[in-house]
Amino acid sequence: MNINTLKKLSDVLGTDLLADYHKFKMDSLYFVCEYMERNHISIREFAAKCGVSVTTVKNWRNGTCAPSYEIWEKVFK
Repeated sequence: MNINTLKKLSDVLGTDLLADYHKFKMDSLYFVCEYMERNHISIREFAAKCGVSVTTVKNWRNGTCAPSYEIWEKVFK
């Protein structure tokens, strides 16, 4: 995932993932699922809103992946 996607996801979820990366990394599936339920949107709609693939959103919802630490470290440290 690139930094622009991380920024878009921050906007969509209403949190600053750039400042709170580790919390998001640990709880990404809860952030994603809660947002989708609260706004009654599908996986496809959420993927389009974030600019990622449907598979990526499914992985976030399953807790199998989150934005990488390497992106965080490279850009913000």
